[in-house]
Amino acid sequence: MIDTNGLKKQAAEEAVKYIVSGMIVGLGTGSTVYYALQRISELLAIGELEKIYGIPSSIHTAQEAQKLGIPLSSLDDHPRISITIDGADEVDPQSTRQNWFRNWETNMHCRSKFCPSPVAAK
Repeated sequence: MIDTNGLKKQAAEEAVKYIVSGMIVGLGTGSTVYYALQRISELLAIGELEKIYGIPSSIHTAQEAQKLGIPLSSLDDHPRISITIDGADEVDPQSTRQNWFRNWETNMHCRSKFCPSPVAAK
């Protein structure tokens, strides 16, 4: 049997490795993101990350990030996001578009789609 939660945690912790101090971080919604929030909180607490701001894609994510002491902001204050971390409920390997992920979180679907578009291009 596959340990889905273990894989989600591993994916989240790997994604957090791409965050560096000073970034504006888009925060998606769901269990994978919750693992990322936990790791971000740990890194902030030990000083390995500083001066980051999270832009939450849902009220639930905002509440969880606040509980964990992650500084939050908004697209009004930070219109360019450095990186976004989100999970994917479904990945279509037959899609002709690379990295075409579909997130089916019904209550959070609309709001979560507002974060990825202003990600800064490098």
